[in-house]
Formats: sequence, structure tokens, C-alpha cells
Amino acid sequence: MIFHRMNFFPSGQRFVLLSMFGMICLFQCVGHAVSLDWSGNYRFDFVNIDKSELKSGSQKSYLLNSLVLMPHIIPSDGFEVVSKIHLADDPNSPYKNSSQAGLIWGSSVNSGTATYLDDSNALSGSRPKTSLTVSQLYLKVEQEWGSLIIGRAPVQFGLGITHNAGNDPFNHWFDTRDMLAYKVHIGNLFIMPSVSKQFAGDFAAGNEISNQTLHFEYKNHDTGDWLGLFYETSKGSASANDIPPSLIGGASIDKSLSLNSYNIVLGKDFTDFNFRVEGGFQSGSTGVITAAGRNILMSSYAVISEFSILPGEGKNSWNIKAGTVSGDNPDTEDFEGFFVDRNYDIALILFNHSLGQNADIFKTKLGHNPSTSVKNSLDDEFISNVIFVTPQWIYQLADRWKMRNALTFARLNNALVKVGSSTETISSDVGLEWDLAFNYKANDNMDWKFELGVLHPGAAFKMGSANLKNSDTVLGFGTSAAITF
Repeated sequence: MIFHRMNFFPSGQRFVLLSMFGMICLFQCVGHAVSLDWSGNYRFDFVNIDKSELKSGSQKSYLLNSLVLMPHIIPSDGFEVVSKIHLADDPNSPYKNSSQAGLIWGSSVNSGTATYLDDSNALSGSRPKTSLTVSQLYLKVEQEWGSLIIGRAPVQFGLGITHNAGNDPFNHWFDTRDMLAYKVHIGNLFIMPSVSKQFAGDFAAGNEISNQTLHFEYKNHDTGDWLGLFYETSKGSASANDIPPSLIGGASIDKSLSLNSYNIVLGKDFTDFNFRVEGGFQSGSTGVITAAGRNILMSSYAVISEFSILPGEGKNSWNIKAGTVSGDNPDTEDFEGFFVDRNYDIALILFNHSLGQNADIFKTKLGHNPSTSVKNSLDDEFISNVIFVTPQWIYQLADRWKMRNALTFARLNNALVKVGSSTETISSDVGLEWDLAFNYKANDNMDWKFELGVLHPGAAFKMGSANLKNSDTVLGFGTSAAITF
């Protein structure tokens, strides 16, 4: 109803009206305290995948360094200015717009051919300086009945399968919006309507992509009940729409963008177990047309559940993650692919790192930077086009040590793929992966984990008649340390 009435005004006027409302709320707050607080985290990662292309000679191995600082400036009671600063970032990274992975060890001192000693990777006595980047900057005004948020702020909902702010210290990715929002608190419930700019081409109105969002969440810690809804509409002019046409089966962009997405989360905590389930659904017009002039529509979904048996006073606990995620169907002119957020992992190798020899069995080419490759990439794969189940057994070895055993089994949701210039049905067997992980928590601020993964790739990676190479086993190893403060 709020958005229905606001749609009476053009998008630019809606921003002005809501900004005026925000300023009225802002100046109602009076206080005198001034302070500066800091939080953040340091993280170190090492990853090694012995056969990322499922054949010999395709090893992936890298180390990462990351330091993130989050200053909180409180100029007056009820006012808070928050930012997120990345002190070790690579300005040339293909992931610079969405990654907080940090700086790769051994980054180059030049951007091409070396011209002198300090410009030579082989001869230079020092490593290049890092870049400082800012991914969040917003004002938060706390009031008795709610809070006002203005600026580039994080977006988080449910299990994080669609909207994931990357709050876990081990997360490599983040979601943000340039938003104006008001969060109304009513006991265990909050409602947060917001408007945001996805893109503004210039100072003039019209060449833009705007979002309208309604975030509702009820969480009762006493009863363990959890219910939430995240609904978002995205509208943009044809001049602002820059979806790559060829990657969704189109020829050109001819129409405006009009997409809808909504996520629903349900959860319940009991004494001995808990469960969560989140569904994500996307629909609408992409604005991309086929060679015949037909508008390509989007219609995709994901449903993922988690069920946990708690240890109680014992040392054993169990967890099962299971889900179904749609993939694009090459036999239709619409786009049916749903990409689960890259922070949501179920295994060390599968759906975490790209695999195979141009075998896009998950149909996630749209999500990958073309300057990267299977063995020259971060953990940039998405969960898509699969049905999966991952049972886990967690054992408390000691006060600060945990061990986790997990098995992941997956099959393709849609086994119809493009092989060369033709379409054929391939095997739906994605494979079976066993992961063994040890976690050491020195204290509340220091966490270290060691992971070993063994993947037996399924026949789907052979890509049917293409008969690509498919290694019997793929070994993965990773270790990460995180310090939060």
C-alpha cells in the first residue's frame, strides 16, 4: 500500500519526498555525546585445488590477505555514521565491485611489460602498495519507534541465499544498496520499506535503475519463531539497462527493465533441534529481446532448507542442508536461472570453485567475469541448476576444537544443455564430495579453520557427446584464519 500510493509520483519526486521525511525525523533527535568506535576483521586464506579443470596440469593455488575496518562515528545521541573500509584491495581485480576477498599474495608491480628494476616482478625489492576502498557509507538515526538509514548500506535477509551482506568474517562477497530506508520496530517485529538507486547514469532523471523494497521480519527468541519476507521491484529505462543479451539468449536490448523478486524465510527453534527454510523467486521482464523481437522474461526459483540436531550436553550434533535451484532451459526463450549468493556454501569444492573444461553444466556463465578462467579464479561459483543434499556430523573434540564431516550429493535440475551448436540431454550426475574440517576457536575474536575436500566428479562434467575429460578424484585443501575486533 505504501509503494502503491508512492507510485503516483515520478521516481525522482519519490526520492525528494522521502528525503524530506527523513530530514524531519533526523532533526527531531537531540543529543550531545560524541565518540568514535572501531570494529573490523583481519583474514588470511590459502586455497589449493589440484585439478580444477578435472585433468592434470590444472592446479589452482593462491593466498589472500584482507583487513577491513568499520569506523562508527557518533556525533550526537541517536546519530551514527558507519563506513566499511577495505585496506588491502587489488584495484585491478576482476571482482573489485563485489568482493571483499582482499589482496592476493604475489600481486604484480606492473600492469604489463616491465620497463626498469622497480617495475620488474623478477627484480623489484618490494611489493606494490595496496588500494583503500570503501564499500559502505551511511547515516543511521535511532529513534524511539524506529531508525532511519541513508546511504550505501548492507543488505541481509534470511539464510543469505539471495541477499547476503557478507557479515561472517570468512565471507568473500557482499551485497549493498544506495538506499533511503526507515526501519519500524514493534516488539519482536520490524518493517522496513526502502527506495534505492541501482544505477544513475548522470545527473539528469530518467537514465536510471531504481528499486523499491519491503523488508518484514518477525523473530521471537523466547519461542524460537522466525518469519520474514523480502520483496523488491527493480525498474529501469532501456538506456540504463545493460544486461548482456547474448548471455541470456538474446540479441539486443530494446525495452525497459522490470523485475520482481521476493524471498520468504521460515524457522523454528526447539530444545533439541531447529529448522530453517528459505524460498527465493524472481520474475519479470529483462528488457532483452531475441532476434525475432520477443521480450525475454525471467522466471526462476530456489528453495533451501537447513535442519539441525543440537548437541545438548553431549558432543555430537547433526545438520542437513538440502535444496532445489532452477537453471536456465535452452529450449525456451526465457531465462530460468537462479544464482544463490556466493557466500552461501555447502561444500569446499562443489558450487564454490569453478570446475571442468568449459562445461557450464550449472549455466552460470552470466555470473562470471570473462577475464577469468576455471583455474584462474576465486571461489566464484554459484549454486544453480541443481538438486542437492548435504548431511553433516559435527563433533566437539575439546573446548576450543570442533571437527566437521560432510557429504554433498547433487544432480542437475535441468540436464538439457548446449553442446557446441546443438542441444542435448546429458547425465544429471554432478558427483559426490566428502569434506573434513577442523575448527579452532582460541577466543571470541580469533577463529581458525582447516578444510580438506575430496570430490568424485559425476558424468555431467563430460558434457554428453563432447566427452570431456573427467578426473576420477579432485583434491581440495584450504585454511583460513580470522581475527575480529
